[in-house]
Amino acid sequence: MDIKKYKKLSKPGAKKSLLNKLKKYFNRYIRLRDLQIKDGQIVGECISCRKQWIIKTNDRNEIINNDRKWGAGHYFRADTYKSIEFHPDNVHLQCYRCNRILSGNLSEYYENLIKKIGEKKYKELASLREQKKKYNIIEIDELIEKYKELCELECKRLNIKI
Repeated sequence: MDIKKYKKLSKPGAKKSLLNKLKKYFNRYIRLRDLQIKDGQIVGECISCRKQWIIKTNDRNEIINNDRKWGAGHYFRADTYKSIEFHPDNVHLQCYRCNRILSGNLSEYYENLIKKIGEKKYKELASLREQKKKYNIIEIDELIEKYKELCELECKRLNIKI
């Protein structure tokens, strides 16, 4: 990281701003990662209830569905377990109902999470959640760049623009 960028990132309030930016790109990545192409259509499926919905795009391949119908749902709460807040195995596509109204619908989430990542990865994740983690601005900046790039790759895979 160059000195100019580091100085800019070191300003008061920069860390909070960077964390918000990281959340934006990480959550966007999760929502894109979990979309699939089925019969020529882009389809999302909730990790908890397994409800599926078709993602609509306009003639410029931009998503036009209301983005609030689905979200990036954390199995282990992001506000409680900071060490795995940005761990991709802890976060999956969820419908609004399961994520917000049913507070994650965790019993269904657990069952489908085990099917998706396996018992071994789940146990590793559960172990990691107990670790203490505070991200520094350099780590946050690097994660932002990582998830920006991953979003671009997912957009190419899905042939969409965001």
